Amino acid sequence: MMKNSRSAIALLTRSLDAIGLNASGSSDVTTMTLHQGQPVIHNRTTKAVADQPFPGYHASLSENGKVVGVVVGARRVALDSADLGLLSQILKPDGYDSTAGDQFMLMTTLVFEFGENNSITALGSSVIAVAGNALPDVGTSLVRPIVGGTGKYKFANGQLTSTHNADGSYTQVLEFKN
Repeated sequence: MMKNSRSAIALLTRSLDAIGLNASGSSDVTTMTLHQGQPVIHNRTTKAVADQPFPGYHASLSENGKVVGVVVGARRVALDSADLGLLSQILKPDGYDSTAGDQFMLMTTLVFEFGENNSITALGSSVIAVAGNALPDVGTSLVRPIVGGTGKYKFANGQLTSTHNADGSYTQVLEFKN
């Protein structure tokens, strides 16, 4: 009896390994480090206010110097400075700095398109200073959840780390299980 149980466990473990799962049921993490060119902003508004949507944008994506896709994004103000100040009395949202002046919280959706119905979607919030161009400071990294995908990424879940570079481009690191 014990020999049959060990054989069954060994067979199950090999079978899980063959389809990319280990015995604990989790799959391997895929990491994609992409360079995003400077965003092309659509329907630019002159000032960010809580009742106006932020413009959409798109930018090229490259990996090892080769263009592999495009990212399309949209942002909307979720909380203005006053609301964010009230929220910060309950909890400190990621990126909120009470000494930094007026800030607002954006909800951002990013779709990474790789062609042939292969895409990865990330969305989440970020806190940005009201002054300036409503972009994160150079060198700042924002983390958002990866919530799904299509095609070969249809079961993707994980996180996206976006880092704003000095030249206006971004480094996008996607870490996900599929």
